[in-house]
Amino acid sequence: MPKIKNVAVNILEYALMLSTVLYSAVLSLYTSAQSNTFARVGIAILAVLIIINIKKINFAVLKKMLFFGTIFLVFMAFTRYNLVRCTLYFAGLFLLMLLYTMLKERPDGSFDLILKLSDIMSVLSVISVFFYLFGTLLNLIPFLKGEATYMWGDEQRVVTHYLSLMYEAQDVEIFGVNMLRNCSIFPEAPGFAAYLSVSLAGEMFIRKKLRYFNIVVLCLGAVSSLSAKAILLMVLCFVLYFVFKNPQNKKATIIRAVSVFVPAFVFAVVIILDKMQSYSFFIRLDDLFASLKTFSENILFGSGYYNNESIIKNFSYEFRANDGLSMGLAVLLAQGGLYMFFFYIFSLVKGVICSADKIKTTLFAVIFLGMLFITNIPFGMITLLILAVFLESGSYGFYNKLLRKK
Repeated sequence: MPKIKNVAVNILEYALMLSTVLYSAVLSLYTSAQSNTFARVGIAILAVLIIINIKKINFAVLKKMLFFGTIFLVFMAFTRYNLVRCTLYFAGLFLLMLLYTMLKERPDGSFDLILKLSDIMSVLSVISVFFYLFGTLLNLIPFLKGEATYMWGDEQRVVTHYLSLMYEAQDVEIFGVNMLRNCSIFPEAPGFAAYLSVSLAGEMFIRKKLRYFNIVVLCLGAVSSLSAKAILLMVLCFVLYFVFKNPQNKKATIIRAVSVFVPAFVFAVVIILDKMQSYSFFIRLDDLFASLKTFSENILFGSGYYNNESIIKNFSYEFRANDGLSMGLAVLLAQGGLYMFFFYIFSLVKGVICSADKIKTTLFAVIFLGMLFITNIPFGMITLLILAVFLESGSYGFYNKLLRKK
């Protein structure tokens, strides 16, 4: 029976991670609730997983849930915006994720959930790179090509795809050459890039033993996405891994850091300078400044969960195709204020402090923050998952001491 239970739990956890990926996928755009459809699926899966482990719920668990539930109640009491969605898809979803990570009782916390996410993204990368190479670039499989229509960015899009497993949803000009991008199952390449970045960081800094196949296919996915974000974060992963691969030898660490700094810096500058010629770069700047202006108007608690209108009114760039946002940490400050911003930082810091390998966990957190800075998913399922995993990393004693002090 224990073996059957473990198999069932693993299947459900993979299903939970798949729903986390599908939250941002094209498939969600065909459902009435869009992204929230897969948030609901995730909630249902979490409910089943919690029921399986319900005997592990004790007073310490309930006390912690009350503590963190109160944090969200205070936020909603002061913002009083979008309360139903905030309760269901932010506070409720996060608290369920947190509760389940409490009940897992793994020696390394719940970091294995991030590795399951990486497994799924590795499979999607293999599939999408295959279609990108033999379909988009070589046009050897036109019989597998189809056409999809969906709404994205306030406009109707008609794009080609391969079996709905790789969408040619975007093109980009790189060094004067216009190319189609590998968007995998996502409506745009930056969405694919966000999951690739977290997955690659998981493989390099969370998994105990490197899986070279996963690393290679995730890198191929990043390169074929032609996303500056994915490529820069991929390079940063390798730089950080190289510099800190033997942190006990401080002299060697300094030498490695110095040796890779110049080439990595030059590479980043070249990519960024090319990006600065694009329309999206100026949109990102406008998003950043508009979000910071909104934050200055609501410093402590922000303007409220998903209150995009509060940021849109501060746009100054006139030639925008839509009112979508792109800079996640700035959006978090604008809509969650210092209150939610420091809660996110606290979660990551706590995870580092209580982790078995503090250096590698810190490096993962750096990549995650880099991804969050340039991706508008501060309230997405993948973000809530990572916060819950970090927050519950280590022993129960951390919170018990905190609660006793209160």
